Amino acid sequence: MWLFECEPFVVVARGKELDRDPPTRPFPCHDEPRPIPMTTLTITLPGPLQELLARKLADSGYASVSEYVQALLEAKRLEELEAWEGLRQKVEEGLASGPAIPATDEFWQSFRGELASHRLAR
Repeated sequence: MWLFECEPFVVVARGKELDRDPPTRPFPCHDEPRPIPMTTLTITLPGPLQELLARKLADSGYASVSEYVQALLEAKRLEELEAWEGLRQKVEEGLASGPAIPATDEFWQSFRGELASHRLAR
């Protein structure tokens, strides 16, 4: 199996012929595929987590623990990218919302008062 960097995704290429050589056709994100070096990672899990992993692997349809863990990590990476994108959008909305207001002590006291009355109004 070969992994190819194709920002913002990692493309997984599988197949008997791929065991020896990476694909040579271009991927949509760039002209030349760039293999990501693979390394081996050994982890120790307590029995209950090993059992959970075995059950999840059986239910998932992945061929190996390695593929399953790679998919979990990739899903987490994409989740974090989406969270950062959401934060970036919120910052852009704030910047576009109008002129800045100085965050003085008076501002925060007023803000806390408004927040408290909003909570009481519920």
